[in-house]
Amino acid sequence: MKLPEYIKSDHLIFTPDDVDLTHSPLRNGIAQPTYVLGAFNPGLCRLPSGNLLMMVRVAEALSSAVHEDKVHCIRWEKDGYTTDAWAVSDVNTDDPRTFNILAYKFPVLGLTSLSWLLPVELAADGSAIKKIHYDKIVSPQSSNQEYGIEDPRISFIDGKYYMTTCCVSSERHSTMSYSSDDGLHYSCLGIVLDHQNKDMLLFEGKINNQYYALTRPLMVLVEEECFTKSILIFFTNLITALSIRVANSTSSPLINGLASDKVCSALHDHQFGPLALVLPVLLILLPGNKKL
Repeated sequence: MKLPEYIKSDHLIFTPDDVDLTHSPLRNGIAQPTYVLGAFNPGLCRLPSGNLLMMVRVAEALSSAVHEDKVHCIRWEKDGYTTDAWAVSDVNTDDPRTFNILAYKFPVLGLTSLSWLLPVELAADGSAIKKIHYDKIVSPQSSNQEYGIEDPRISFIDGKYYMTTCCVSSERHSTMSYSSDDGLHYSCLGIVLDHQNKDMLLFEGKINNQYYALTRPLMVLVEEECFTKSILIFFTNLITALSIRVANSTSSPLINGLASDKVCSALHDHQFGPLALVLPVLLILLPGNKKL
């Protein structure tokens, strides 16, 4: 059987240049010029029409983040978007994605972009863009999303679409749940994992009448005064943090979210199953004399 040309070779179906920023939610408050730093990490599902939907993470950044000897980042607030500024002398900007605020003895980062989600409908075979749904953008709506919404994952369970996203705020990363009847119009259900966690993926179906999901807890390795102590911290966290783990629940909180003022006890109490995968890690420890 002859394969279509787009399958035989690499084919970029959607790129940063395909995003029309006149539709960006950041236009509500941000007058400075911006650009698309990345259009990546999409969630994917098949719509009732048979077409495919990519929910694309759009990372939008200031065209000139540094001016007047200050570095700026974008933040959502209730009335729209704004920018915060730090003196260039007070930060480390070696990483183009973030800047490290030097006043703290532990990592405190600012983002050089803010992400929102753009639904892009593809042909059934994924070979061409059918429509970019700017009217269905998913963007920050609450303080736990003040620095953006990232990395959507979409699952189809019992006739309904469920999307999980990583939400970024000054407090933490958290995982938020959305639902849709048609795969295009998504409603926020609330936080489903309220701790440092990313990239939650719901299984499409139940196992022994329980909902299951893969999760990715986060870890920050900080410099310690004692080399041996750093080794102990690393191995203590290796099993609990640098891993992909399995979460399960017999009830709806796993997919429907929990009220924002509640601790996610339904997922914290004995809900993490056996280690599914430990990610390869290269650890470089540098001796130092800083204390937390």
